[in-house]
Amino acid sequence: MTLVLHFGGNFLNLCCRTLSKTLYSGGDRIIYDWVKCDELQMSDLEEWATNAGVKGLKKFHLRMPCMNFKLCIDDNDLRVWATRCLLSREIHIYVEPLVLEVEHDTGGDVDPTEVVHPEANGDNDDPDYESFEDSDFVIGNELGDDLGDDDEMFDSNVDPQSAEFDEGMNLDGEGAVDTDMDVGQRGDVGQRGEGVVDNDVGQRGEGVVDNDVGQRGEPSDVGGNVGQRGEGLVDSDMGGDVGQRGEPKGKEVVSTDSDNETNIEVDVVDQDVHNFDEHRLSDKDNDDPTYPVFNPKTAFDPDFTIGQIFATKKEFKFAAQSHAIKCRRNIHFPKNEIRRIYAKCLDPTCKWMIHTLLRKNEQSYQIRNLDLTHTCAPSKKLKSLTSSWLMERFLQRFQSDPKRSVSVFKEDAMYDMKCEVSRQQAYRAKSLALLKIDGDPEAQYAKLWSYAGEIRKTNPGSSMIIGTEVNNGVTQFSKAYVCFDAMKRGFVAGCRPIIGVDGCHLKSKYGGVLLTAVGVDGNNNLYPLAYAVVDKENGEIWEWFLSVLKADLNLKNDEITFMSDKQKGLIQAMEAVFPGVDHRFCVRHMHNNLKTAGYTGLAYKQAMWKAACSCTEGEFRCRMRELKQLNEGAWEWFNDKPGHQWSKAFFSEKSKCDMLLNNVCESFNSAILDARGKAIITMLEWIREYLMKRLQKNRDIAKKWKGRLCPRISKILERTMEQVVDCIPIKSNDTYYQTMVSSEKLTLTCSDSGNYFRGLFASSCAR
Repeated sequence: MTLVLHFGGNFLNLCCRTLSKTLYSGGDRIIYDWVKCDELQMSDLEEWATNAGVKGLKKFHLRMPCMNFKLCIDDNDLRVWATRCLLSREIHIYVEPLVLEVEHDTGGDVDPTEVVHPEANGDNDDPDYESFEDSDFVIGNELGDDLGDDDEMFDSNVDPQSAEFDEGMNLDGEGAVDTDMDVGQRGDVGQRGEGVVDNDVGQRGEGVVDNDVGQRGEPSDVGGNVGQRGEGLVDSDMGGDVGQRGEPKGKEVVSTDSDNETNIEVDVVDQDVHNFDEHRLSDKDNDDPTYPVFNPKTAFDPDFTIGQIFATKKEFKFAAQSHAIKCRRNIHFPKNEIRRIYAKCLDPTCKWMIHTLLRKNEQSYQIRNLDLTHTCAPSKKLKSLTSSWLMERFLQRFQSDPKRSVSVFKEDAMYDMKCEVSRQQAYRAKSLALLKIDGDPEAQYAKLWSYAGEIRKTNPGSSMIIGTEVNNGVTQFSKAYVCFDAMKRGFVAGCRPIIGVDGCHLKSKYGGVLLTAVGVDGNNNLYPLAYAVVDKENGEIWEWFLSVLKADLNLKNDEITFMSDKQKGLIQAMEAVFPGVDHRFCVRHMHNNLKTAGYTGLAYKQAMWKAACSCTEGEFRCRMRELKQLNEGAWEWFNDKPGHQWSKAFFSEKSKCDMLLNNVCESFNSAILDARGKAIITMLEWIREYLMKRLQKNRDIAKKWKGRLCPRISKILERTMEQVVDCIPIKSNDTYYQTMVSSEKLTLTCSDSGNYFRGLFASSCAR
């Protein structure tokens, strides 16, 4: 704490109609830093005053914030009242010799005026000047009954210095003293001989005290420095700079122009910037005290101090909880009311406690008393360590790694907290963290229509269709379809006429299925087109999805090819929506079905893939005969699976694609795996951002390409040229060539022999 010792000045008794105040004028001061209040003694004050030049008997007065002077009688009074100044962080001690003389600046033939404080003669009629023996410490309301109704006492919006005095100090029998630093009307009052103390405007001859006046009665923008004696600036900062000796910053000049001119320098202690009022806000206004405000960023490692302010009750309780966990102690809240919160250690013999009270006219709480010394033993089982606290503590880690397992999280928490964490606590903490990160699933379903409106607004031309159904009189979400306009235009402009369709299960609280439609771009990359969230997968749902997709992309049956995994109800739905369309099946899924039928082993797998990769019908028949020789039952298993659904030999050239696997859908489902466990809007937003970033990434890569062909297509062409280097073409006419194969690698073992004809416009998969 800082102690400011004032000496060499005078005490003035200011009387008005509503109250009496004791003011202090003139003198010097010495500042002592790092003073310990609990060790402060009267002998220390005697020594410091003697060193400052104050000889003989003397009295010491302590000036409380927002209150009048207090006479210090002994060491006990001094320590008690000094301790209660902790919140202001400054203590002001005023030295009063038993015989006082006031220093004057006189003009003309004016006799010095002797001002003697009433206490110097042992008589004190000032009701507000009281000794420590008769005073009760009431924060912010020391003036009590003199101000009238209790409801008008000091609060966060009332400054005790803002009262106007209609009748004031009577120095020469006339003149009013106004100590309000914010009143601007009083400066317009006063004829010659009528001294006015005011913060604002005045002319020479009207006796003005002004915070912004350079020379007497002349406005100036200079602030805080002192001019000549008797013409100094007024500044309410007690800790300001000092101009000349005996004229510190913080003095006011009471100027009275009459037949006899008197200048008295008055140190208005009531303007101290460290005035304490428990109901004031802790902002940085110059007129308000500054209290420490709790920083929520330090909630997990709090540092408590007297006077510290918390925005809400929840904020204080969380900080106390964190402090207890850090110290590995158990605490409780014996008082948890609207106007006060008491935190105490659970051990009745422990001294640790924090008392907070609600600030007047605010919703914030302030620490009034605390003892952070634990006299109990630490514990590993902490009641304050709840799953909600763990969630807040490790929320960022779950954001960076949502897949963190419960066991790993439990070990990390125990290592960091140095206390026990149960598996159930860890599981609940992870669930709460994911809920906070992803949002409430139920609330997001209610916001789907608003989300659809935003999609249409921000992406004109995009489609988002939401379907509902009525169950037991309650309308519930059923399905939602999404297709962005950019994906539509990109598919028409540069994608191959083939679409893979698939479905994958969602892992959120309410489950469901995500249906996807994925195309292939010019570089053989996957190109997501549309997706839909549905409650289940069946023929009716697939028919709805394909119908919406057909209308949205304006698809024609004879211009498009589909590939699927033969999902439940998909084949019937495809025939209903796209009758006669080319529909391929994924060979990998066919092989899995073959194994399910009992035909396992590498021989069956190789025989099947040879038939699927056949480029001519003759080669396909040859490969199927080999499969029949291997196992006739396996050969019969393929009887109901036409070759145009799974072999290159029968693929149509219009698709411009000879892929045998539905890898585009599988890759897309794998890419959005993290999103499939989130709430519905969070998942849809995750997929939208994924599509946006993927398109931009491919766009940036394409800008670096050179040549007329895409990189992957160029590699395929180069590889094909290496394979046919031993083929000898013989022109038959303007359209057909005869090919002679001279390499053993390309020699056909089927009935087609080594020579066969292909047209120039044949499919790209033919050799």
